[in-house]
Amino acid sequence: MNSINIREHKDRFFRYLFGNPDYKENTLSLYNALNGTDYQDPEAIQFNTLENVYFVGMKNDVSFVIYDEINIWEQQSSWNENIPLRELIYFVELIQKRIREQNRNILHFSKRYYIPLPKLYVFYNGEKDKPAEQWMYLKDSFIGDEKKKKLADPDIAVKVRMININSEESGNHTLLKKCQPLQEYAQLVQDIRDLQKEMDLETAVKTVLENIPKTYMISEAVAAAKEEIMSSILEEFDADRYEEDLKQIYREEGIEIGIEKGIEKGKEEGIEIGIEKGLEKGKVLGKQETKCTINSLFQQFNQGKSDEEIFRSGTSSSMEEIKEYRAIWKSAKESGL
Repeated sequence: MNSINIREHKDRFFRYLFGNPDYKENTLSLYNALNGTDYQDPEAIQFNTLENVYFVGMKNDVSFVIYDEINIWEQQSSWNENIPLRELIYFVELIQKRIREQNRNILHFSKRYYIPLPKLYVFYNGEKDKPAEQWMYLKDSFIGDEKKKKLADPDIAVKVRMININSEESGNHTLLKKCQPLQEYAQLVQDIRDLQKEMDLETAVKTVLENIPKTYMISEAVAAAKEEIMSSILEEFDADRYEEDLKQIYREEGIEIGIEKGIEKGKEEGIEIGIEKGLEKGKVLGKQETKCTINSLFQQFNQGKSDEEIFRSGTSSSMEEIKEYRAIWKSAKESGL
C-alpha cells in the first residue's frame, strides 16, 4: 500500500507522484531538473511534509530535506497571490518542528543554530494566462503604497519561484523537458481538460487514466491507485471550479452593493458586505451549510446531471433553487471562469 493516502482531505495527484516515499525517484528527477544537479540516490530525500496541519484550509503539498536544503513545493491550479506568505508559514512550522525534535532550548544557547537552506517553488497548471516563469515576493503583500513597497527593503524577505507547467500555450517550460514524470503529469491534466470539451468530467478523467501510455514513467504509480487518483482529480477540479464561481459571485454582488452604499474603502469592503448581505437568490450564502449545498450542486452540474436527476437524488434543495443555482453556474461558465 502506498505511504500517502490520497483519499485524505485535499491530497492531490501532484503530491501522490512527487511527495510519496514510494516514488522518491520522481521527486529526485524534479529536484535535479530544478537545480541542474545529477544526484542518483533517491534515499537522500527525507520527506518532512506537514501532516494534519492546515493553513487556509490547505496542506503543504510536498516538503523534504536533501543535502542541507529544505524544499517546499506547492502545486496550484487556481492562481493564488498568497503563496509567498503560505510558504513562509510552512517553513516556520517546519523549523519549529525541527527544533522541538532536537532540543527545545537550543535557541537559548550562545552557539549559532544552523537551519537548512529554504528553496521555495509553486508549480502552476491553471487555465489563466500566466508567463512560463516568474518570481513571487512576500513584500508585495505588505500594506502600503505600491511605489514605496517596490523600493522598500523589508526586514523579512521571501521569494517563491513560480513555474507554469501547462503543456500548451504559455506553459511548455523547459523544466518539462528535463523531468519526464512532470511532463507526463502535465500532459495528463491537459488531456483531461481537452476531453472535458466533449464529455463530462468524470468520464474524461476515467478515459485518460485508463489509457495512459505504457511508456510513461508514472504509469505504474497511477495503476497502483487508479480509483483514489480519480477521486482526487474529480475533487480538485470541482473544488477549483466552485472556488472560482463563488469568487465571481462575491465580486459581482459585492461591487454592486458597494456602489449602492457609497463605500469609500473600495471593492474589498464591498465584497465583505456582499458576503454579509448575501445574494438575493440565497440570503444565507455566507453560512457554512449553504456553501456546502452550493458546492454539491455545482459538482453535480459539472458532472452533467440534469435538474430532475439532482432533485430525485434526495437533495434538500427545491427544484426552483436548483434552477436558480444552475443559472448562476451557467453564467460563470460562459464568462470563462
